Amino acid sequence: MIDKLLAPFLEVAGKAVVQGTTALGKVIAEHFAKHGSKYIMGGGAAAAGGAAYAVGEAVGHSKGKKEGTTEQAARDENKIKEMHQQHENDRKRWNEEKQAYEDLLDETEKKL
Repeated sequence: MIDKLLAPFLEVAGKAVVQGTTALGKVIAEHFAKHGSKYIMGGGAAAAGGAAYAVGEAVGHSKGKKEGTTEQAARDENKIKEMHQQHENDRKRWNEEKQAYEDLLDETEKKL
């Protein structure tokens, strides 16, 4: 039953992916056909500039990840502390309720 419902969807999705991939390939091929000589004849300066940009992006991305991870760790630590404190508060409340219930049972037994 499900395969009958999913078959048309998968067929359309598959065609869209193929068309998107084909269109992307065409755009890339056109770009290199138009600007390919710049890449080939640009020499070391273009390659070095591109490499420097790529390395700079990678370093910035890595640094951002580390900073984000540190900040997330601090948020997580605060959340764990809050959860622990809430658990302790709940535990105290449960013990007080349990004691009150036991006291009520004791008073009831004394009256009987």
